[in-house]
Amino acid sequence: VRTLLNDDALVRRSVSKAFAEYNRDQYIPTKVQGVEEECLITDANDLSDSRFYDPRTRQSFKFDHLRREASEYQPHTSDEQSEPWRSTFEKELTEYIKERYTYGACTVIGGSDADTITLAAFIESHKFEPKNFWNGRWRSKWSLAFTKGQTECELTGLIKAQ
Repeated sequence: VRTLLNDDALVRRSVSKAFAEYNRDQYIPTKVQGVEEECLITDANDLSDSRFYDPRTRQSFKFDHLRREASEYQPHTSDEQSEPWRSTFEKELTEYIKERYTYGACTVIGGSDADTITLAAFIESHKFEPKNFWNGRWRSKWSLAFTKGQTECELTGLIKAQ
């Protein structure tokens, strides 16, 4: 689109909302300063005004939806009650992703309300080979909520494969 119109300002005004919605829906991965692992762009870590946060590095960043680049990093405080659960889950999920998804990335978001901990894990992997007429993408979201000391919880998932 940018090449056809040859006007960045027009592109930004015309399609920026559509690109932002697409990037959140597709869990687009982006490089974040300070770590090797990418952060996924999702509704769950959207702070508004094109700012997102990476719970792994505890920083927020401005995300350019057209260029798919992070910039303007700032410290961001995570939910302290859920953080031990979130970081442990993310560590294990990251290892799982590295073993099973060559081009995969994950982000785990945590939150709490009184005694209830909520975790949402996002996974994205893709491989595009249009010259070979082969493209594929995997996206999934796994959510759970539990109370400390509880021995059971319900895990719900959403899988989108292309």
